[in-house]
Amino acid sequence: SMHPIEHLLYFGVVFWHFVLPSNPVIALYQLHFAGFGAVPGHIGFDTVETSDEQGFDTHAYMHYLHHKYFEVNYGGEGLVPVDRMFGTYHDGSKES
Repeated sequence: SMHPIEHLLYFGVVFWHFVLPSNPVIALYQLHFAGFGAVPGHIGFDTVETSDEQGFDTHAYMHYLHHKYFEVNYGGEGLVPVDRMFGTYHDGSKES
């Protein structure tokens, strides 16, 4: 669940296609990428295993920890130095 203004900002990227001429397929792709792109950050796994030895990294574990503990990792993985500076960094360990 997001605030309506946050929805407008998050999904507002598709409005560029009304201003700049583009193919409708590109607009649909961008809208789907925004909509489904949020899924890895909310499933709670750091790695999705595809077999016993293989898998792929979701790169969204910090965002998952933000939802788990609410008051940590506001910047996700991209702004870890800022979270460390303000004391809101959490790496998922029991010590944190």
